[in-house]
Amino acid sequence: MHEKSHPTLAYRPDIDGLRAIAVSSVVLYHAFPSYLPGGFAGVDVFFVISGFLISSIIFKGLANGSFSLRVFYERRVRRIFPSLLLVLISSVLFGWFVLSPDAYSRLGKHTAGGASFVANFLLWNEAGYFDVSAHRKPLLHLWSLGIEEQFYLIWPVFALSVWRWLPRQRGSALVLLLLASFALNILLKDHNPEAAFYLPLTRFWELLVGALLAFHGQVRKPSFLARRASPVLLSVVGLGLLLAAFTLIDNRKSFPGWWAVMPVIGTATIILAGTRSSV
Repeated sequence: MHEKSHPTLAYRPDIDGLRAIAVSSVVLYHAFPSYLPGGFAGVDVFFVISGFLISSIIFKGLANGSFSLRVFYERRVRRIFPSLLLVLISSVLFGWFVLSPDAYSRLGKHTAGGASFVANFLLWNEAGYFDVSAHRKPLLHLWSLGIEEQFYLIWPVFALSVWRWLPRQRGSALVLLLLASFALNILLKDHNPEAAFYLPLTRFWELLVGALLAFHGQVRKPSFLARRASPVLLSVVGLGLLLAAFTLIDNRKSFPGWWAVMPVIGTATIILAGTRSSV
């Protein structure tokens, strides 16, 4: 049986620029939190980018009949595991020399959680992301990878099912899922902020914003806003929202909640502008 081809996307230098902004903001936050108090929102930038890129591949494959769940998951494993294993092994070796016995024992648990993509659940049951002890966890950052991979386990199956069985409600189903996730995020942010921060269902809406952009780009074709609005204006507005998020948000805010809308919409606006913008 001939293996179905896996669709690819055209290179987007603007998205590489967004990745650079996201990485820099998170690194600067951890190195100099007082200078960039909201830099941790760079993770939210990544969620939107990831949702957009992966969903673009899924929708393109569904549209031309070439999408395969098996091929999709195989490619995710080949893309993630080499780098992940390097990080895990390096952290374990380095931790042997610099960590206390208790800290090294915790690192072992986090290593297992990172390898199985459940680090966010482990960290949810421990100290919060902004506690002092959290900054002494070498694999703290793997919580976001866990959420992404949990999304990739569910989203392709959901998209494939809707594509086959609800052809007229594809966009509506995506929007309803996005709104449900966002509503859960709002409900939990005050009553259980650690759960709102770490649980996948309260974060999926950020990836689904990217998926919605991909849906309109691959299926519905460019939206009215993308066709009529100035790409430069869209980029400037998006960058302004990101700068506002990195400087106005801090660890005292109830996050994600409504505050996460700022970096999410800022990222979405820049992606919408695309390579047509000179910014």
